Parts: sequence; structure tokens; C-alpha cells
Amino acid sequence: MRSNDIYLSGDIDGDNKAELIIANSSSNCASVFKLINGNLTCIWFNNCNPNVGLGGWTNLYNTKFVIHDFDKDNREEIMFVNSSNLWCTIKKFDLNSQYWPDLFCNYGNGTICGWPISGSDKYISGDYGSNNNRENLLCINPNNGLSNLFYVNNATVEDVVSSKTQEILSVSPNPFNMQTKLSVNLVKDENVKIIIYNVLGKEIKLLNNSVLSKGIHTFVWDGTDNNNNILSSGNYFLKVISGSSVLTRKLIINK
Repeated sequence: MRSNDIYLSGDIDGDNKAELIIANSSSNCASVFKLINGNLTCIWFNNCNPNVGLGGWTNLYNTKFVIHDFDKDNREEIMFVNSSNLWCTIKKFDLNSQYWPDLFCNYGNGTICGWPISGSDKYISGDYGSNNNRENLLCINPNNGLSNLFYVNNATVEDVVSSKTQEILSVSPNPFNMQTKLSVNLVKDENVKIIIYNVLGKEIKLLNNSVLSKGIHTFVWDGTDNNNNILSSGNYFLKVISGSSVLTRKLIINK
């Protein structure tokens, strides 16, 4: 046992018995154990190879884990979310091949289906009765009070709350230098909040917080914050909130 050890438990091989996963965030050593005939037996080991990590996930520091059967195949998967490099992956374990294929990966785009990854995020899995025959992932950011519900479907993570009240038609140009135009389509009159966040999940610009009429509305963001300070190059996130519907897009300032 070491100070940087990570302990996880879940039925990742589908035998209705939980396995014990132990990994170390400093050395990247990782093993999977199961109880066989009263003995704790290692069924997978990465030989302390830093390029393997836990099933191919090599950055265990600043990583949050969720173990759940997201695709309802009676095998629990491991979701990895790292707030430093902004990667998110859901991996499955195959006992026969000893391989960990991806069920989902965001390839470092900084979001989970548009949800901007933040170190403040809380991730909760379960069946929330969304009638999609899939287990759900609830993302909550206690700093800004926002939340969103997703489910895994065919190697993608999708919104449970679809764009019933609004949709983002376009963000152009993106990446941008001086300014970008955001077009939103509403199917009914509704109060709409349009907010820009930084990669830490902090609100930096409020573009709208008022009732808009049904139809298409266009807004211009000039790359400044609420104090009209010009922001530096980097990734930012647009969030459009109306009723129970939340849509998010990644924006890139490139100067």
C-alpha cells in the first residue's frame, strides 16, 4: 500500500462478482484482482509500464473515476475524466484478450458531449428513468450550479435532454480572432441565458439573460469578459440554457 494508490471496485468482467482495481498515480502501476477460492488473485497487471497505465489511461493524476454498466451489457466499465488534459474515456475490460477497448473517447476536446470538463465537476451514474434503456451519467458543477444528464449510445455520449426548445445553428468563425457570431433557434418564446465559460468552469461573459421570441437570434461575442477585458488565446465554452434544455459548444480564440 502506497500513499498515491487508487482503489476501485466493480464487476468489470461480467461474472456478477466485483473485482478490485489498484493503481498508483505516481508510478502508473496498475493491477486487477478477483477473489478465487478464497484467494485474491491477479487477473491483469500492466508490468508497471508507464505507457500502459490503467488499461491504456496513462495520466492517473487529477483523474476522476466512475464505474458503471453504461451500455447495459452486464459488465461494468470505467470512466476516466482528467481535468488537467481535459480527456474523457470510458473503457471496457476483456478478460480473454487482456485488452481495454474504448466505449467512448472525447480525444481531448475538453468536453463530454459539450459539457466543459472542470476540476469542480461531480459525476454520478445510475438509471434516472429517462426511458432510453441506457444507464445515465449526471454531470454537476457546484461552482456555477449547472448540471446535465447524458447516456452512452453506440460509442458516443448523448444528451438525455434533447434540443426540444432550442438549438445552436452555427458558431462562425470558430476558431476566431476578433469576434464570432452565435445563432440560436427557438421553437417557442422563452427566457434564454447565453453564457461563456473558461476551461475551469468559471463564467466570464453573460451574452443574454432575457426572454426571446420564437425564431432565430444572432449574437456577437468579441472575445471579452464581463469587464470588457480582452481574453487570451485558448479554449472557451458557450452554454445556451432555456427551460430544461442546455446546449454547449466549444469556442477557440486564436490570436
